[in-house]
Order: sequence, then C-alpha cells, then structure tokens
Amino acid sequence: MSIALGHNTSLLAVMPDGIGDLVFGSEDWVRVAAAKLTELVLARHSENSDLDPFTVCMVGHNPPAYLHLGTPLAWHVTVEGTSVRVQTGELADADSDLKITTDHSILSNYARIVSTGNNPSIVADAKSRLQRIARWEVNGSWPQNDSVLSLFRSLHEQMAARTMPRFTFMTPEWVTSARYILTSRAKSEKYQASLQNIDFTFSEEFIQTPSYAFPDGAHGGFWVK
Repeated sequence: MSIALGHNTSLLAVMPDGIGDLVFGSEDWVRVAAAKLTELVLARHSENSDLDPFTVCMVGHNPPAYLHLGTPLAWHVTVEGTSVRVQTGELADADSDLKITTDHSILSNYARIVSTGNNPSIVADAKSRLQRIARWEVNGSWPQNDSVLSLFRSLHEQMAARTMPRFTFMTPEWVTSARYILTSRAKSEKYQASLQNIDFTFSEEFIQTPSYAFPDGAHGGFWVK
C-alpha cells in the first residue's frame, strides 16, 4: 500500500511537474541513475579524483506488486574517485557505509523532492512529514565530504522528474496525479477529436478512509468532467 500526506500538499509544492516515467529502484531507474551519476563524476573529475570509496544502499519495502512480488526493491552505489558502480539489489549492513530502509512509497516520494528553486521551509516540511509517517532504518551516515554530498544531491535533483510518485487512492496528491494523466490523454491526438462533443461527469466517494492518509477522518473522493 502506498502512503500519502492527507490534505497537506507541501509535498506536491516541491515536486516537479508531471508524474515521471520510472519506478524508484527498478532496473530501468537504476540504469538511468548510473548513467547520470557517471556523467556527474566525470564532469567533476578534479573534485572527485581522490575521493575515498563510499557505498550507499537503499531498500524499499512493499514495492509495486507488478514489479517485485513479496520482496523489497533495493539498489546500491559505490563511488571511489572517478569510478562509479551502481547496481540493483540489497547489500548487508557491513558492506554499506550508509544503508536506508523504509517503505517503497516513502522513498519514491522523497526522491521527487526538489530543493533547487523551492522555498526551503516547504522543502523541510515535506521531508519532515515523510520521515514521520513511516518507520525508517538507517545504518551508517553520509560522509563529511562536500564533494560526495554535492554529487548525490545533484543525482537526486536530476532523477526527481523521472521518478514516479506513489500516493494513496483519492488523497489530494493522488487526485493531482490523476488530473495530470487524464488531461494529458484528453489532449492527445488519439483522443482529442472523439472527446470534443462529450459532456459527461463521473464522481466517486471513498468512505472509512485510512487514518494515516486522512487523519481528520474525512471521506475521500474525486470527480471528473
């Protein structure tokens, strides 16, 4: 089950437009991340040439069932000087300088947060809410090296727009994503002509909502015209 932020949309405020095209931690996501990280390292050759090796592993529980039934979706990366190794799969705690484990939906949404150009207080609020609504296991820490931190921040920002979010059905965040999908399809060449004379409204309500997504007990729902 994916997790959302109820009626608080600070997360949406610091996410890029659209809904991405890659599932966080999937083979395709890792392949693109590896290419981008290699480019970043090579572009900063003088800064990274003498970096000590650093390995980070991220593990997402409850990934989309159609991708990975019953097991976590994980990936790891090692940066050493100008060498980069990025792979899918989970590493043991002892083999990682930093290992982060939490719900896959939380990692997916966290990966879409963009700091550059956004209000720092809203960014901090979005991150804080994600950190509070799921259990996080963190072994190790980021190194006290500005070059390494800058490298991973740049990778994060570049992958944000490609990463797909995961929101609970009918929350405001889910409705925003649905609006984007429906509007994009309605405007596409495939559907635009056939929809010109259509006047149809669809409405759906969701009762007994989960408390983590609707803390005030409100009903969920959406409508489409």
